[in-house]
Order: sequence, then structure tokens, then C-alpha cells
Amino acid sequence: MMLPSPLRTSVFGVFLTGCAHAPQTPPPSPAPETTIVPAFGKDAVANESYQKLLSANVALKDIDRGCHVIDYRQPGPNESVQFAGDKKIQECEVVEYVLDRYEQYPDLARMIIGGPIPWSLDAPDSDAKFAAEQRAVIGKEIRVVTEILVKQGIDPKSERFKEDLAVALFYFALFPEKLSELPPDIAYMLQEESKKLSYGGLDAYRNRLLQSGGLGLAAFKGSRTEEHTALEALQLREGTCTERSKILYAIYKLAGLQPHFVFGRMQDLDPKLSRHMKLLPPSSREDDHIYVGMRFGDRTRFFDPSLVLLTVDDRMDDHDYYSMRLIHYLAMDKNNISIDLQRVVRRTDREKILSQALYFDPGFPTARMNKAYIMMQAGEAKSAMELDRLIADYPGDARVYEMRGGYYRHRQDYEKAVEDLLKAVALDPLLPDANYNLGATYYDLRRFAEAESYLLVALQLGVSDPMRALRALALTYLESFELQRAKKPLHGKAEKVLYEKAKGILLETYRIAPNDGETLISLARLNLYAGQINEAAAYIEKVPADFRTETYYQYIRGLIYLEQGKAGAAERVLRQAIKVNPKHVRSHVALAAALLEQGKDKEAERQIALILRTGNAEGGLAGFRRIMPNHPQLPAIVRIFWKLDSQKPGN
Repeated sequence: MMLPSPLRTSVFGVFLTGCAHAPQTPPPSPAPETTIVPAFGKDAVANESYQKLLSANVALKDIDRGCHVIDYRQPGPNESVQFAGDKKIQECEVVEYVLDRYEQYPDLARMIIGGPIPWSLDAPDSDAKFAAEQRAVIGKEIRVVTEILVKQGIDPKSERFKEDLAVALFYFALFPEKLSELPPDIAYMLQEESKKLSYGGLDAYRNRLLQSGGLGLAAFKGSRTEEHTALEALQLREGTCTERSKILYAIYKLAGLQPHFVFGRMQDLDPKLSRHMKLLPPSSREDDHIYVGMRFGDRTRFFDPSLVLLTVDDRMDDHDYYSMRLIHYLAMDKNNISIDLQRVVRRTDREKILSQALYFDPGFPTARMNKAYIMMQAGEAKSAMELDRLIADYPGDARVYEMRGGYYRHRQDYEKAVEDLLKAVALDPLLPDANYNLGATYYDLRRFAEAESYLLVALQLGVSDPMRALRALALTYLESFELQRAKKPLHGKAEKVLYEKAKGILLETYRIAPNDGETLISLARLNLYAGQINEAAAYIEKVPADFRTETYYQYIRGLIYLEQGKAGAAERVLRQAIKVNPKHVRSHVALAAALLEQGKDKEAERQIALILRTGNAEGGLAGFRRIMPNHPQLPAIVRIFWKLDSQKPGN
């Protein structure tokens, strides 16, 4: 399904641009001002929810409070309200009304969400017992903190009481049973940060946590295979920022507090938080980030269970953040579910989940980007238009330039790819994958010096797929070595440097993944270049079966057979390579050499004639010459090239 146009009116308000879609037919006569009527179409969920709210005697004026819209194009925090008091009930108003009162209407909330309430510790199913146990543990802790604060004479209705309670429960959520469960750096940081409890006279409570522990969010495994609800995360004891924040939100709701979710990007966090950022992998810089906020009088505090951090809103002056209502938070939740399922479900199922994300928040940038990415993967022509719209809407977001650069690279439009990827790196030099993609594109252009530079940066920053980056760097050195070897005498200084670089990277990738087919083929190729034929043959024999149908595997194996004097075997595998990819000109040239070795001169000429018609014959000859500069049949192949080329019309 195509993403909404920036000019389209969404179910939650005007999509991003603030411009409503012009009606194609005259509007109906306005209803009397005192009448409030539904204005949504055939949305079954909204209709059913609306009817049940009416049955519960909910006043329509209470629903007609408008839809909250976040404009992610503008630095946060910002939010606008649309449709408030216009005497028309929009479906977004119904959805917001129910979600904001999910404790009062849990069944309706679950129907709208299409499953369990992610931030709730209630469970109406088989998990009910575990849920009740967790609520009892949390309830007991709330009572303990409340007693401490009351004994200090703090009024339970005061903002001071609520703030101190929130701070204490934050550390209760983080502390594991024993600090030894944590890596030393996190344990130290938690001990230091929890000294803030002393500011509210909660030293005794801090000692309690040090002795008995809490829920242990700080000890949760960060890696996960799917987006969990708060309850699931507690059961599995795993989850990232979204799950940890859901749990903290649920705790605060049980304590009668009024939390909200806060959304931002890791790259936008205050540089002063670098000590906390080290708790996360470098690749998370590109990620969206969620934590919890709460108002206390005229102050806001932010509680970040992933960075073991709480602070006041002066920190937020240095970066963009957006306070999210539950309807917006669901967009992120559904988006994460779709990402986690990308390897195990069909594209249509992922699109359906992303459509749910955009139903809750049509302007959520990451969901729009992921929808565009799915379209790109499917080769949809309209993906280019959607990428252009994303660029127009978020010109300051490096990720959209990185995505469009990847689109151009996939289409082999390398110059446009470089242009977009350079913009991405200029906007955020520390994005690992943008640096990788730029380096890989320079490799495609055979601009090896630039490729090396950006690939090294990507590896230093913590690229999401380090093996892929290492392979690309190795190929950069390998092909640089090829070119240098063609220009200089064998074993020249520059050639040796490149050879050692390629060898070092390839042996490292081989150590990490000894069965990686691409690495084994590259090691065979490198040893072939160096004249170490036995080593080359040993590596090519280790290539897994699923790689042995690849054209390049057959090509390198054919060259090894040629060097071993096995022309018949070389002919057999090179014909297989050409069968798989008839346009692989290097295989045609190598096959010609194998045929000449066997005295099949006419067949060799036919192979050369075939590639002369492709328009890239010289590239094939140059490639063969770089790999096999001393092959005895090379002069004969060159003579055939010149002979046939001179016979072409116009020569």
C-alpha cells in the first residue's frame, strides 16, 4: 500500500504539511451547532468503539477534544491539536479517548491495539498469575516508599511527594537483586546515579535497594528477537529502551502518577551524556530512543532506564525530543514489531503492521522510512517518489539521504548514490552505516582510496554488519593490489603493502567466520594473485556447497585449474560459470585460455568474438591480465582480440 501523500488528510489530522486535501464534491449542509456527529467512514474498529462509548453514556463533547499531532519536521517538543470542538467526531478522537483511558476501557483498548496493551501489567489470559505477582511486588515497594516519605512529613498530595516517589521507583526498577549481575561499568554508574536518592532524604531506601535489589531492568539482556510487551519483557528479562520504558511507565501508573513517553534519536542526545551512551552499542546511534517523562509543577523530569539516567528538563535544551501520547507511542511499537519480523514473515504481513503504525501516527518518520524500504526491496517504481517525499519532509535527517543513496546504489546509479550519501555523512558524520554505504559505493566506482577511508570509519564507529564491511574493505585492498600489480613490477613496495592489508583483513574475517563463502573465495583469489596455487586451491575447496553455484566461485576455481595445468577441468567449470552468467566477460576470456591450452583455437576465437559483441571485452581482457599476467596463453588471447577487433566494421 502506498504511503499517504504529504497533502492527504489523514484520520488523525492533516498529514505533516498542515494542508487539507481539497474536497472533490460540495460539502454536506452543516449540522446544527448543538449536534455532534461522527465524521469517520467505514473504519470498523472506530465505529465499534464509538458505539460502545455511547452505550457507556460518554458525552460526545468529551470525545470531541481533538487529535494530537506531532510535527516531527520541527525541533521538539511540539504538538498541535486538530478538530477540537468542531462538532464532528473523528476516528482519531475516538482512538485517543479510549487509549487515554485504557484502565477504564481495557477491552476497547485491546481491540484498537489488536492485542495486549504493551505498557500494562494486566493480563486477562494465561499470564494473569504472573501479572498479579508482579503487581503485588511493585505495590509493596510503592507502600514502602510512601511510608518513608510520609514519616518525613511530606504531604502525599504535594508535587514534592510525587517527584520523590517517582525517583525512588526509578531506581527500584533498575536495581538487580545483586549488583554483581551487572557489568562493572553499569554497576558503578548505577551506584553513583542512585546517590540522587539522598537529595530527597531517601538514603535508607537506597540501602534497601543495595541489599535486596529491585526489578533488575539494568540487568536485562539488550538483544531481542521481537518487540515485547512490558509483561513479556519481565518474564523473559530482556528488552531494549522500548520494553524498559514500558515497564517503568506501568510502575508509575500503578503508583497513581501521570507519566508520558518521550521520543528522540540517540544521535540527538546531549554530548555531555557520553558516559551513559557507552552503555549502548555504537550502531544504536541511528536508532530511535524512548524513555519516560513526568511533569511536577512547572518542572519536567526525564527517566531513562536504558541509560541509567534521570534528569530535569534543562538537559533537553540541547537536543530534539517529542512528548508522545499513547496513540503516538503505538506507532513506534508497531513499527518495531514490523522490523523484528522482517526475516520471518511475508512482506504483505510486514506492510500490514506498518500500516497499523501509520494508522496511529501517519507522520511517524521511522515507520514511513521502513515502508519506503519495503517498497524498495520489492522493486516498486513508486518507492523513488516516496523517498523524494521523505527528503522533502525531513531534509535534516541523515537517514533519509542514506536510504535514497542505497536506492540509487541498488540501481547502479553510483554518482547519485554518492551525492546522497555524502549529504548523509555531512549531516551526521558518526552514522556507521552511512559511512559503510558510501565506502561500498566508492568501491563500486573503483575509487579505492575513498572506499578505504569511509569503510575504516564505519568499522571504527560500529557498523551494524561488521563482516560485510570487513569483506568490502578486503575487496578494496584486493582490487587495489590487482591494479598496482598491473602497473608495477611484481613484488613492488606499494603492491606488498596492499597485499599485506588485504591478507590481514581476510584472515581476520576468516577467523571470525571460517565458513563464510565470500571470504574463502577472496582468500583463494588473493593467494592465486600471489602465485601460491596450493594455498589458493585449499581455500577454494573449503567453500560451502551453497556458494558453489556462484559465477565468481566457478571463475576463480577455473583460474586455479589453469595454473595447475588442468585445462580440461578449467574448461568445465568456466562453462558452468558462463551458463550461470553469460555476461561475465572474464569467464569468457579465461575459457578462451583453457581452450587454447587444449589446441581448440577456433572455439577460443568464438569466445572472444562473443565478448567483443558485449561492449566490455577490454574490461574482461584487462581483468584476466591483472590476475594472470604471466599466463602462457595471454599473448595468443591478445592477438585474437586485435585480429577480431580489427575486422569489426569501422575499424
